[in-house]
Amino acid sequence: NGSNFIDGMNGLLAFFVLGAIGSCMYLSFEMGSVKDINILFFLLIPMFIFLIFNFPFGGIFIGDSGAYFMGLFLGVWIINFFGTYDNISTWNAVIVLFYPIIEVIYSFTRKIIQKKSPFYPDRFHLHLKIYKKLYKIYLRPKVANALTTLILSIFWLLPPLLLPFVMYSQVAIFFTIFLFTLIYLFLNFFTRNIE
Repeated sequence: NGSNFIDGMNGLLAFFVLGAIGSCMYLSFEMGSVKDINILFFLLIPMFIFLIFNFPFGGIFIGDSGAYFMGLFLGVWIINFFGTYDNISTWNAVIVLFYPIIEVIYSFTRKIIQKKSPFYPDRFHLHLKIYKKLYKIYLRPKVANALTTLILSIFWLLPPLLLPFVMYSQVAIFFTIFLFTLIYLFLNFFTRNIE
């Protein structure tokens, strides 16, 4: 469901999936699993091709089915991977999937606090609030859309870049998750008055 939540801006889900696949390929490389690298590569190529047509102008879209498929594929792969290789911390999975996880947790909690049903959609996800803020500045939807995806690169680009440095240290993993959480909460606070 988290993958569907973040599928609101051109390139956002595709970049996230590419970053997550890159992280998973690195984990596979570290464990010496050529089989897993090949499986991930099978999904990497079509996602990269899709991104060429989706970002920044939105020529084609992945849709709900595509978003759910990507989320399901990554989730099943990660469960299988960490079930097979128990010599690395499973908390690495949280780094790989941080963005959709935090989006679901934050949205669910926010709606409960607001005494709304967490099972109904709304338009207060982080990427939509950032988009609205940027649209007020630039008054150009395609520019605001592309910039939103680039601003949120914190959550799709940093995990594969940081994973090689933190994957074997429980303290570094928790610090990374804590740092990502603070950044996410700060961005939500910064965009809190957007309607």
